[in-house]
Amino acid sequence: QSAIDVSYDLYRISRYAMEIERTVKIVMTPVEISLEAFPLTEEAVKISVEAFSKLDETLVGRLIEIDRQIDRYYLDSLMALRDNPEKAVDALVMRHLERICDHANEIGARVVYIREGKRW
Repeated sequence: QSAIDVSYDLYRISRYAMEIERTVKIVMTPVEISLEAFPLTEEAVKISVEAFSKLDETLVGRLIEIDRQIDRYYLDSLMALRDNPEKAVDALVMRHLERICDHANEIGARVVYIREGKRW
C-alpha cells in the first residue's frame, strides 16, 4: 500500500510542477518569490525519493525542516497578495511549491511507517 501511495504522491508532484510551468507560460511575467523556494522544493523531492528508495528514515528530519520553511514562504506570499493583488501569480506558484513539499513530506512519513510501524 505504501508503494502505491508514494506513486500517487509522485504523480501529484509532477502535476504541480506542470501547473507551475503552465502558469508561468500563460502570464509571461517573472515570478517574484523567494529565490530559495525552488531549490528547497527540489531538495525535498530528491530527499523523499532517496529516503523511500533506501528506506532511510534519518533523512526525514530534513524534509520537516524544508516543509516548515516553504510554509513560511507560502504565508509570506499570501501576505504580499493581501497588500498587492498583482502578486496573485506569485502566490499561486508558491502554493504549488508548498503542496509539492507536502507530498514529499508524505513520502517521508511513509518511510517512517514502513520502518517503524508508526505514523507521525
